[in-house]
Amino acid sequence: MAYIPITQVDAILLLDQHGERIAVNYYPQHCAATTSADGVKNLWEDVARQKVIEKSLTKELELAKARGTEITLVSHGVTEGAYGIRMIEGHLVSYYIAADFAIIVVGPSKENEVLLTDLCTTVKKCLLSVTDEQLKKEVVCNKLDSVFLILDDVVDGGFATYKCHSYVSRIIMESDHNVIIRRLKGKSGDSSDHLPLNQAIYNIRNNVIRSLLNS
Repeated sequence: MAYIPITQVDAILLLDQHGERIAVNYYPQHCAATTSADGVKNLWEDVARQKVIEKSLTKELELAKARGTEITLVSHGVTEGAYGIRMIEGHLVSYYIAADFAIIVVGPSKENEVLLTDLCTTVKKCLLSVTDEQLKKEVVCNKLDSVFLILDDVVDGGFATYKCHSYVSRIIMESDHNVIIRRLKGKSGDSSDHLPLNQAIYNIRNNVIRSLLNS
C-alpha cells in the first residue's frame, strides 16, 4: 500500500504573548523554507533562524497586545479563543489564540488551510484534556512532559497523513484528540508504581527543556 502525504507541517509552536517559547517542535527534514543568501538551505535546524521566524510571528499576530485574560489582535479584530490562518514569511500559518499564549501550526505556502486548521484544533483539544480545560501558560508549563508527548504523537517527521479509504495503510498524523489522550495515559500509566521517581525525572526534564528553550 502506498502512503499519501495529505499535508506537510514545518513546525508546531506554543508561544506566549511576548513571543517566548513554551514548547516548540520543528521538522527540518521536510521543511519548505527557501535557501538563504548565504547558501544555508535548512533554516529550521538553526535555532537563531527559528527565533527570527518566531519574532515575525509574534509581530504579525500582535501577541504582545495581550491584556489580562484576553488577547486582541487589533489590526484583524481577532480576540482570545479565535482561530485564524494567514500567510507569514512565505509560510501558511494556522493559529489559535488562548488566554496568554498561542498555538501556531506552520506549513508550506501551498498546503491545505482546512487541514492545518484541523491540526491546530487537535493540538488545542489535547491541551484542554491534559490541563483540565485551563488553557493558560502556567498550567501548560506544568504539563510540559505531556505537551511534548502530544507534539510527538500528533505529527511524525513533518508529514501529517489522514486515513483515506484504501490508499493509506496507516495514520502518521493522528487527528482524533481522544486517541492521542488515551495513548498519553497509557504511556504515563506504565510506571505508576514509581510516581515519586517519575515526578523527580519530569521536574528535571522540564527544567532542562525550559533552559534550552530560553537559551
